[in-house]
Amino acid sequence: GTTATANNRVVQDLKKQLGDKVYVSRGPLTRDSLAIQVLHLSTKAERYAWILQYINKLPGSGIVYCLTHHDCEHLSKFLNENGVAARPYYSRKDDELNQEAICLFMKNEIKAIVATTKLGMGYDKSDVGFVIHFQQPSNIVSYYQQIGRAGRNLDYANIILMSGQEDNAI
Repeated sequence: GTTATANNRVVQDLKKQLGDKVYVSRGPLTRDSLAIQVLHLSTKAERYAWILQYINKLPGSGIVYCLTHHDCEHLSKFLNENGVAARPYYSRKDDELNQEAICLFMKNEIKAIVATTKLGMGYDKSDVGFVIHFQQPSNIVSYYQQIGRAGRNLDYANIILMSGQEDNAI
């Protein structure tokens, strides 16, 4: 089995389940292709404005992570109303609509997929040009896994972490 982010606790659990003869190989966690930036924009309006101003300057297509279904819907709608092709993707959304969003994203027919953490395993897109977190993820492991979806087969990808007043409450 493979994973990019197995910590020592996970490795020990796997050894307990699979036996002590499990071979563990670890590489570096750093990726030179990722340019990481943190923006402190506390209001949603400020973050909406920043995304609208800069998203079309970012390379290729990418992912905008939100912590709630509501934010996925509203940010996606806002982007579309302002000429940026985007689709929402989250667990309570109709599977057919989610599949359509993934298909458009995989073919680079939309600029962004606006998603909750449901957008995770099960797809491999090697040319994700950016990952924006509209709100802070709940922990560093989630953050690392999510930003790792960018720049897999690119020399350069933008990673932008935004934070807002609602992050801790969510």
